[in-house]
Amino acid sequence: MDDRSQIIIPLLDKQRVFLHSVGREVLYSGAFAGGKSRVLCHKLVQRASVPGSREGLVRKTLKSLRASTMTTLLEPDGDLPAVLPIEMIERHNKNEQWIRLKKGGTIFYFGLDDPAKIGSYNLTGCGVDEAIDLKEKDWIYLRGRCRVVVTLERDHHLSIFRPDVFRYMMRNQIYSATNPDGPQHWLARRFGITAPGVAPITPAPGCEVIHTNTLENVFLPEDYVDGLKTMTGIHRKRYVEGLWVGSENMIYPMFLRDHFTHRPEQEAGRGLGKPWNLCVVGVDAGFRHATAIMVIVQDRYGYLHVIEEWVQTQQLEADVVEACKQIDEKHRPLAFFVDPSAASLRAALAVEGLAVEKADNDVQGGIQAVRGKLVMNHAGTPGMTISDNCPDMIRGMETYESKVDPISGEPTDDPVKQNDDEADALRYGVKAIMNLSDTNRVLSQFDPAAHVVYSQNASEVLKRWRVLVPVEGGPTACIWAGVISWHKTKTKPRLYIYREYYQDGCTPEQHVANINELSADEQYEESYIDPKAAVIAIGNERSVADAYDDAGMLMTTWPKSSTDGDPSRLDNLRRLLADRLVSVGGVCPNVIRQMTLWTYKLDGDGKVKQPGRPEAGRPMAEAVVALASLDLIDEMITVDPAKGPDGLGDDEFVSEKKQPKAYKKEGGEWDMSEDFGPDPDEDYGDDIVTVDDVGDPIFG
Repeated sequence: MDDRSQIIIPLLDKQRVFLHSVGREVLYSGAFAGGKSRVLCHKLVQRASVPGSREGLVRKTLKSLRASTMTTLLEPDGDLPAVLPIEMIERHNKNEQWIRLKKGGTIFYFGLDDPAKIGSYNLTGCGVDEAIDLKEKDWIYLRGRCRVVVTLERDHHLSIFRPDVFRYMMRNQIYSATNPDGPQHWLARRFGITAPGVAPITPAPGCEVIHTNTLENVFLPEDYVDGLKTMTGIHRKRYVEGLWVGSENMIYPMFLRDHFTHRPEQEAGRGLGKPWNLCVVGVDAGFRHATAIMVIVQDRYGYLHVIEEWVQTQQLEADVVEACKQIDEKHRPLAFFVDPSAASLRAALAVEGLAVEKADNDVQGGIQAVRGKLVMNHAGTPGMTISDNCPDMIRGMETYESKVDPISGEPTDDPVKQNDDEADALRYGVKAIMNLSDTNRVLSQFDPAAHVVYSQNASEVLKRWRVLVPVEGGPTACIWAGVISWHKTKTKPRLYIYREYYQDGCTPEQHVANINELSADEQYEESYIDPKAAVIAIGNERSVADAYDDAGMLMTTWPKSSTDGDPSRLDNLRRLLADRLVSVGGVCPNVIRQMTLWTYKLDGDGKVKQPGRPEAGRPMAEAVVALASLDLIDEMITVDPAKGPDGLGDDEFVSEKKQPKAYKKEGGEWDMSEDFGPDPDEDYGDDIVTVDDVGDPIFG
């Protein structure tokens, strides 16, 4: 007798039905604590114990499979032993993700987030945990992989008799344990599941479903069951009673998985290749309730996409900060829009150098913003999609419901404050993106999609300047900027911001050392400092400006009128932005963030104060405004045909000897037509080229 016969497994009656089911497709539908994952693992081990068997174990993502199902399979759960004890394992190859059983077959475990790998599996059967996270084509594809034939010596519930070969074969089967969803879900249709009181429908051939609920699990502690009984509405019906129900009070009834979700591999085809037009992160903080983090991007066509989620309960603030740091490193979002009540978390993120904003907690406005994106355009393109890698967000959309008035029984405008963490994080992010198109933006002409460049080489910058903005009690900002000539851009000369410095907690001497290190071997026309630095005292009757001067960084204060008191100070930068005469390098994320997020101060009614005064705390944006408002910048990027294609004087930048005379009209003026121009890579030799009456070159 081997070790396996000594294991006593306490099972519920319906778990036994699931273990002995003979359907080609079997679904164990249960509520919270219904023993779903455990009985799924028992069925998996039972089938994998057959010599020669090849059983699959699957969840939507490998990460979620490792964190949940594999733990149930391989590790004890309280007083319960591991479903697959170590004594039964011959070998576990974690790199290739398979487990070989002694005197048995092999278990292959994988996530559906790697479609290319799935095609390499041929299986006798497959267990699927939380099948509601799959799409129907995922299920059908897995079903098609269950086709390996294994001969059995005798008849039992795992076998099917094949009269053509007169022997018993192991029954190919796909089996799943899952929470309920709505009656519109494809699993409900496939297995013939309907809501209570609705006429039954015929399931697909070979499909069998076993229903269970929390109250049927006699092994649960009484206080745990009492706690679940406090749930109300759709959450109680689904997660306690085990019913497949929707709700008449759903806040997003228009959300359908088939329309508003996307596979990660589809992202490139939907215009989601980096750089995004915008990327923001919504954060809803909690402890007993989950902390939900949603990464939301806007593609170049204006559609929104949720591409990543982080949802965890009972996480310390340090854990949340670490998760945000990883997201920031991966996606470089414009900002984290954090729950307004989470002041401590916002401060902790700011200390780590992350761009943090207080989220707009206008609940109804946020809900309307999300609803406005849950539409299809005339071509059938959804206004917003959610990645399949975000199952918590998808479930949150399907369970977010309105409160019901206890007297009238009618739904109210307020959402139920239960399992709403993902929905809150989503509306924070979506509302932030929508707010950026409103009239309260100071630099509404700045469009990251149009003004941010990722391929411009800083070595092509001609004249260069530095602008420094020391902030009392905050980070010191410095930008590096210069002019890119027509010779390089084939357009009008433009101002290019190609480097940034944004640091807190340093002395002026340390700032100077850091800035000079970044400025090594570069020559500048001038370095400018905020005139406010001359009045910020730092002790010993010195100002901040004095300290920088003493540290060897000679700087000129720009005119005060270009920074304070005069709303028209912004007009020059707005004009340059509107004319596409300003570019910001993609390596300047703080400049991009602050120019995008800079808004006017609002009055108590949420309206822009008149005259509009920009909010404080945007030193990077202030530096750009100051530079663009200097007369010399305006002169540099205003094209003067008499000064050659650069508009800056060909004696300084492009030698006239290197330019073909074809492009110099009679009278010495340069032709600035966008249809043609001197090619810097073309060797014209000694050819003499003339120009006709409209300025077109005549060769020969």
